[in-house]
Amino acid sequence: MAFGQQRSNARIAFDGVSDDKVIRTDCGEMPHAPSRHVSLVPFVLAVTPVGAAGEPAAQPKTPVPDAEAKQTAKRAAGELFAERFQQAKTTAEKTALATDMMDAAAKVQAGSADQYVSLKTARDVVAGTGDAATALQAAERLLEQFDESAAELTGETLLTAAREATTSAQHKAVAEAALSANDEAVRLLGSPP
Repeated sequence: MAFGQQRSNARIAFDGVSDDKVIRTDCGEMPHAPSRHVSLVPFVLAVTPVGAAGEPAAQPKTPVPDAEAKQTAKRAAGELFAERFQQAKTTAEKTALATDMMDAAAKVQAGSADQYVSLKTARDVVAGTGDAATALQAAERLLEQFDESAAELTGETLLTAAREATTSAQHKAVAEAALSANDEAVRLLGSPP
């Protein structure tokens, strides 16, 4: 059966972090790092690149799949990655899982619900470990194909990674990614009059 076709009741129900800091999926649970609050909200929401005048028009993007299509794709992805979700305990294991999900997304039909769910789930899993760089890779791939708000997705990704970062290297990577996004926004928007 192809990835994305109706299968059993296994599905990924990744809706974020519960109060007990465990990522719950129908395939199992993954422990989640303690929450840390970082005050990047105003900064991050203002830093996402926006197309500037004079740049070539971007290729039309695929609309975000509807809820039913995403649910079907979540069931398929849940079945495909169920064992990996159960086994992924460390940051390295979760990053490897997210990388494999991004690779799987590249092999399915472009613009499909399967691709969307794989990329979004990969981003959620790896951002939940504090790995901003890999989470932003998943977000960028999603933004290349789907008509998703770049500001919202980038902001959510960086805020989640910042909140979940536990090492100074992770905090530094989040800050550098936020500064890079800001530099890109300034480049695209040009300097103020």
